[in-house]
Amino acid sequence: MLPIGGGLIWKFSASSVAEEITATVKRANLTITVTERGELESSKTIDARCEVEGYQNKIVSILPEGTKVKGPGWFWWEPGQIVVTFDREKLKTDYLTKDSTYKTAVGKAKAAKGELEVQTNKAEGEVADAKLALDLAELDRDKYLGRDSTLVKQLTIVGMVGNRPAGLWPSVAHVAFYHRPIAGEYQADVNEKNGDIELAKKDLSEAKEKLEQYRKLVKKGFGTPENLRAYELNVSNKEFVLTCKEAKLKVLLDFMRKRTETELTAKASEAARKLDRAKKAGAAAIDKAQSDLEAAEAAARVEKQALDRINEQLDKCIVRAPADGVLVYSKDRWYDPSSRIQAGAMVHQMQTLFQLPDLARMQVKVKIHESMVKKVHKGQKADISIESLPGTILHGTVEKVGILADTMGYWDQGGVKEYVTIVKLDDLPEDAGINPGMTAQVKILANELSDVLMVPVQAVAEKEGKHYAYINGLVSAERIEVEVGETNEKFVEIKSGLNEKQKVLLDARSRLTAETKADEKKNQPDEELKAGEKKKAEKKEDAKPAPSAPAPVQAAPVAIAPGK
Repeated sequence: MLPIGGGLIWKFSASSVAEEITATVKRANLTITVTERGELESSKTIDARCEVEGYQNKIVSILPEGTKVKGPGWFWWEPGQIVVTFDREKLKTDYLTKDSTYKTAVGKAKAAKGELEVQTNKAEGEVADAKLALDLAELDRDKYLGRDSTLVKQLTIVGMVGNRPAGLWPSVAHVAFYHRPIAGEYQADVNEKNGDIELAKKDLSEAKEKLEQYRKLVKKGFGTPENLRAYELNVSNKEFVLTCKEAKLKVLLDFMRKRTETELTAKASEAARKLDRAKKAGAAAIDKAQSDLEAAEAAARVEKQALDRINEQLDKCIVRAPADGVLVYSKDRWYDPSSRIQAGAMVHQMQTLFQLPDLARMQVKVKIHESMVKKVHKGQKADISIESLPGTILHGTVEKVGILADTMGYWDQGGVKEYVTIVKLDDLPEDAGINPGMTAQVKILANELSDVLMVPVQAVAEKEGKHYAYINGLVSAERIEVEVGETNEKFVEIKSGLNEKQKVLLDARSRLTAETKADEKKNQPDEELKAGEKKKAEKKEDAKPAPSAPAPVQAAPVAIAPGK
């Protein structure tokens, strides 16, 4: 075995080639690689999705795939190039309908605002009227009873505090005014009636004096009985007037004061209740108007949001390029021709329309078989060969190893488990001319074992979980059980069972298969003999007579006595 170009070439003699192909167990460095074919893609891709709501958005116009598009510029008046346009007729109709609804809602909100102002003004007026009625009722009551009303007392206290001299105590004038005696209508009536009574008493007294003087004149013979009778009638009249005035005073003191005070107090209380009702009714009316205004404004905001959303949907019917690049349309459902991104196709919201790959940042997506994926780890180096660049070896690094298997779906009857692995290109040349979708072969350098025993993979065969190798014995080939380690496409590591420079045969699999078939043929006559003996034993069992059934038991005869 000669090392050439980093590999190994096995050299055989002419006699050995004619008889058996062998190889020598050699100690050398074993490079473990994982080789798979994959597809080029961009490591940085900008996706453009359909943002129009719904599941039946019809594409009206679209640029051809592969077109170089220009993204937005530095200024707002330099938007990106238009790539896709959707049908907008239905959205325009919805916009006009929603605009009418929005204007109606705005009108209702303005009317509700005006109603709130009216109710506020009305409540203030009703409260002011009720407050005036209460003040007048209290004034009428206090005027009759002869005391200051609450309003007058409050104003007096304000004046006492505001116009007091230096110090804490108010002026004597203010205190005297606050505690001054007040003559009300009731007291005025009492005083008037007392005055009338005093005048009546005085008139009665004068009438009695005149009557006495006239009686003296009559006794002296100067008066006439008619005049004396007139004086007596005048006294009686004065007494009657006095009695009437005293009766009126008694009615005022005992009945009219209490009645009038009760009536005026009730009117003041009713005015206070009316004021309270006016305040509560006004507050309720204002709250209702405020609630109506808030509801109308909320409805207007909702309609405005719906109108703005439709307007945004109209704007989103035009899809522009978000950056400079080459158009690559989505092929998520490549198996469904109706899902192709083309004019007249129906797409749904958030469906990917196209991609803008960055051709300066490329990677290879490969699928590693489950038996090899445990050897692949992030950060391992790889050699990459691209079919469009023959003779060029690029270098890359394992960027990501899939955690979950990527199966074909429910139709994948083979049950093959593969794991998606991303290998990033490290030395992509400028203007290489490679595009996403090209085929590449990736050789991942998984491990390198130094100074290990190894043989070609053809020298080892497996049976029932054990590995075997064949060497030339004294008479024929001899099978030896070996323990294997790592392996690549050409060589396998031998941990035990073979020694360095020992010759091994390279047809281990065919020899193991032949031995297995020979063992099966040897075991076949023994199995046939056992099967024949089993059949003979079954026939003997069938030939044995069946056991006879027991005889039936007869009843003993019974003697019958002769008849008499």
